[in-house]
Amino acid sequence: MTMHPRIIEEQPLTAKELMALLRIETSATLRKMIKAKRVPSPDIQTSKHHRLWHRATLRTAGILREQGNETKTQAG
Repeated sequence: MTMHPRIIEEQPLTAKELMALLRIETSATLRKMIKAKRVPSPDIQTSKHHRLWHRATLRTAGILREQGNETKTQAG
């Protein structure tokens, strides 16, 4: 069963998924990239360790190329 592209688009990315897209291995590196403004701050943060990014935010930042495309572009 495949998910409809719109459903996938509406599901935010977790920090783990974002780290996989950026090909980084540690959350410390992700925090440094956020602090350096190379990655946008999370759109949703429900706790210290649970952060979520909307795909539209990542596209605007140039991390995702286009809607439905999970291919990374230059993050900085």
